[in-house]
Amino acid sequence: MTESKKSRNLATHDGKSGRSESRQADLARIVEGSLNEMCVFDEATLRVVEINRSARENLQYSIEELERMTPVDIKPEFTSDTCNDLVEPLRSGRRNKIVFESKHRRKDETIYPVEVHLQLGTYSASRVFIAIILDITSRKLAEDALKRSESSLARAEELAMIGHWSWDIRANTVAWSDQYVRMVGLNRETFAANYEACVRCVHPDDVEFFRRAMCLFGGVRYRSGNVGTDPEELI
Repeated sequence: MTESKKSRNLATHDGKSGRSESRQADLARIVEGSLNEMCVFDEATLRVVEINRSARENLQYSIEELERMTPVDIKPEFTSDTCNDLVEPLRSGRRNKIVFESKHRRKDETIYPVEVHLQLGTYSASRVFIAIILDITSRKLAEDALKRSESSLARAEELAMIGHWSWDIRANTVAWSDQYVRMVGLNRETFAANYEACVRCVHPDDVEFFRRAMCLFGGVRYRSGNVGTDPEELI
């Protein structure tokens, strides 16, 4: 091979190597700057190998402290056994990803809920677990508020002796409140959750009016004598 060809090959190799290193550096910056918590821990020892800034700041530990820790140290609900049981399907290859909810404990002992997306990978030629962790505090607060609201509505309906139901026109499915079920004397296990079944709960003298009203409010073309609706009839 001539010297000029060697020089061109070396330059090409150096160019590819430089681009690869640049991409790796860019990826490292993306991971470090991610707003989601990200953690890499050893597959055998479960010791933390890498952890990004969002996780460090939320947990309130330094990187040096975290590198001496395992998930058990930050998950109050976990033991070594439960942790190993959880990751066993990944180790055995039966699953390639696990998603679960848990809780994390900060250095100041405060607790926050998380959703963890966990998979097995390779880092520096070693098998590792890679975790993407979402702080779901806001979601849990919203869920709790919704539960309280639903509980208050259920209590108000019980006191007022009224109930409610909702109809998904396109899917032709119906959902009803517990109070409505009690008032009409339904059995949730045997009663069909669709519009036609609800029509059969209406007094015969009111069925035609009921159908017209539901078609009007549901944006469905009314057809005389029609008990149900066809999605194609939507206005």
